[in-house]
Amino acid sequence: MSIPGSGYFHARGARVDFSETRRISELDKIAAAQTRDALWRIFESEIARLGFPMVIYLFRNADGSLVCRTNLSPRHYGPAEQDPFLKYCCDNLGITFTGPEYLPKYDYIDDKAEAFIARARRSGMTTGIGIPVRSRREPAYGGFNLGTRLTRKEFEAGPAQHAERLRTLCMVMQDKLEGFAATAEPDGAPKDAGRQSSLTGREREILALLSTGLTRPQIADRTSVSRHTIDTHVKSIYRKLKVHSQRELMSLRSAD
Repeated sequence: MSIPGSGYFHARGARVDFSETRRISELDKIAAAQTRDALWRIFESEIARLGFPMVIYLFRNADGSLVCRTNLSPRHYGPAEQDPFLKYCCDNLGITFTGPEYLPKYDYIDDKAEAFIARARRSGMTTGIGIPVRSRREPAYGGFNLGTRLTRKEFEAGPAQHAERLRTLCMVMQDKLEGFAATAEPDGAPKDAGRQSSLTGREREILALLSTGLTRPQIADRTSVSRHTIDTHVKSIYRKLKVHSQRELMSLRSAD
């Protein structure tokens, strides 16, 4: 029996959440991408659907080189080396609200960084969310800054509420990017990248959450599935990546 407007239906006493089905589909689309270009098209489309039409990806490799991809106009963004995201948003894996609307909140930002952020307003980016996928405690670090054209009030009442969902998407996106890098550059590849290609979309999601330090009960709560199901997925992840504990898993990924 369906419940109009609720996003749920009941079948034999089971309560099925269509929003969860839709969210899994986003991850499956990313996991199934066969090329970098296709991957970015899918990612930007899914992020835009969640209310974030602007994307900045900034990542500092272990050799010091900087990778940057953005759909902002070069007239309003750059040079990437001056982007304060790596300095102010990557000390840990916490989420940071970004954009000119949040400048008054961060009085520790220096004048140069403040000017860089203020220039982003010309592109229409007024609010956003910074999501690091690797922290500065690792040899390579960086992440995503996803932007909107909304006021702070509109942003917090709307797209900002997708924060944890976005974090998972970004973590899975990073894993996929590292997988492509492993294919192109086998000598400098992440050690587990080839094995990760065998993970399902759901396993990639759980791997991303495990990598943030979440416990299995916390992951079960966040993904709205049973603890038993999470345990089954974790066993499969460990087997495919040839690890035996969450600590070993995190050590493997921090060594990438």
